[in-house]
Formats: sequence, structure tokens, C-alpha cells
Amino acid sequence: MMSEDADVSSGDIWLADDLVDNKDLELMDSTSQALDYDIGKVRAFVVALLQAVDDRIAASKVNEVLIGSE
Repeated sequence: MMSEDADVSSGDIWLADDLVDNKDLELMDSTSQALDYDIGKVRAFVVALLQAVDDRIAASKVNEVLIGSE
């Protein structure tokens, strides 16, 4: 299942669709609320979370993409 926000014409996989369990959705909601729905904070959190799980390559790539989208 692909999110309505995803670019379906590109055939890309939308990773956020993997969050289907209530505990995952509650974590996403509580984290968003804790970050005051601030886009900059959310972007920084995503990069920091990838670093925290030792996925530094993905963190670096996501960081570059997010900086480019500002």
C-alpha cells in the first residue's frame, strides 16, 4: 500500500506505509507532538534516529536530501 502523498508514477516504495501497528502509530503521534510538529525538529530527529541505530550512510543521505528540500 502506498501513501496518497507518495509519487505513484515513479513506482517508489513509501516506507512510512510499513508503520501499521498501533504502537508504531502511537509512537509517531507522540513524537510529532513532542516536537511541536516543527518540521525542522522532525527532520533533525529523523537524521539523529538513523545515527542512533548506526545507519550513518542513510543518515547522511537523508540529511543531504532534507537540506536540499529547504
